[in-house]
Amino acid sequence: GLLVIIFAKNTIKNSVREINDTEKKLGFKNNFGNKGAVAIRVDIGTAKFWFSNSHLESGSGNLAKRVRQIGELHRVPGYFGTMFDTREIAEYKDHTGRTSGFEIFDFVFFWGDLNFRIDQKDKFITWQVETGNYQELLKFDELNHLRRHNEDLKKYIEHEVKFRPSYKVKVKSKNHEYE
Repeated sequence: GLLVIIFAKNTIKNSVREINDTEKKLGFKNNFGNKGAVAIRVDIGTAKFWFSNSHLESGSGNLAKRVRQIGELHRVPGYFGTMFDTREIAEYKDHTGRTSGFEIFDFVFFWGDLNFRIDQKDKFITWQVETGNYQELLKFDELNHLRRHNEDLKKYIEHEVKFRPSYKVKVKSKNHEYE
């Protein structure tokens, strides 16, 4: 399952104006919860925050499906839109004509088991991991590529990765073959 928990310091608790939550099933035909997302909207003062934990489609051949799922999670109405009443969305549309959650929220946090891969051969990946050359691997990371080219991901900022990549080694693999 997925979980989002938000804690607020006592010094700002009186500024919290609104808390909403939502979920989106992305499993088989969007009916099952084995893949999906949960989110919390929190308004603090005049700022709107969106926190989302997601579990996207796995598998090295499912990049296009993960991209579609991210698109679904960033559309209004839809996943974002369930956190707003129709008046609030209509009022916003009247001013800008846009419906992206990025345009509505001041701060967006999107994380989880996104299941992106390194688009390289197993031997190359193994060599880079064994030599500690993680920055070379990031050049072939699907998520980094999408963050440069996908409208839903361009605005996200990620801190520098300084740790070993996580991955699954195929069962009974003798040569570090990755799933």
